[in-house]
Amino acid sequence: RDLTVALEVSLARNFYGAASWAPYRGWLGCARVYTPAHVGGSTMSATMTVRLEAGLKDRLEKLAEATQRSKSFLAAEAIRDFVDVNEWQVSEVREAFAEADRGEFASDAMVDEVFRKWGAGAG
Repeated sequence: RDLTVALEVSLARNFYGAASWAPYRGWLGCARVYTPAHVGGSTMSATMTVRLEAGLKDRLEKLAEATQRSKSFLAAEAIRDFVDVNEWQVSEVREAFAEADRGEFASDAMVDEVFRKWGAGAG
C-alpha cells in the first residue's frame, strides 16, 4: 500500500532543552507523513480508555506538543506497532508448534553443523 500521501516538514520547539543540539539553539526539525487514513481515508476508529503512569502521561504530552500531533494519534500509533509485532510473533510461535507436532525437527547432524559453524560446544 502507498503510505505516503503528503510530507510536511515543520519546526517544533525542543522540549528537552537544546544544549546538546547546538547550533539549532532549541529548535528540532520534525517531519509528518500522512497516510490515506490520516486524510479522510475509510478507516473507522473506536474510543478506548487507557490508564497511564503519571510520568508516562507527561512524556506523551510533551511528545505530542513537540511533534504537533495529538496524544490520541501517538498512542494509537504505538498500540498499532505493538499489536503488529506481537501478532507476528504469536503467529511464528504457533507455526513452530505445528511443525513440532508434525515431527519436523532438525536432525542431530544439522544441530552439530550449526554448533561447528559458530564455534559453540556443549561444554
